[in-house]
Amino acid sequence: NALGKSSEEAVNIGFVKALPSIIDANVTHLLVAMILKIFGTGEIESFATTLIVGIFTSVFSAIIISKLIITSQLEKGKKVSFGTKYTHNMFSNFHFDWIGKRKYF
Repeated sequence: NALGKSSEEAVNIGFVKALPSIIDANVTHLLVAMILKIFGTGEIESFATTLIVGIFTSVFSAIIISKLIITSQLEKGKKVSFGTKYTHNMFSNFHFDWIGKRKYF
């Protein structure tokens, strides 16, 4: 809401911007799991199967389930917050000179 967007618009923009990262990370894991499944034997092959199921479950919940829950809450007129009373405005006046401190990183 800091940029004047409604909560619905902010959630949609957030999901659109997060989608490439979610897909990228999980495709990378899926490739490793497929390699383990193809070349692994015994316990490694079983682990790869479990990993593949976990990856699909994770992607499904990250994209579909979370969006359904958040949008349904917004449609009901409920306020959706991603912080707590302790973290609200925690970094609103935070300024750090990343460029000036780059030699430490």
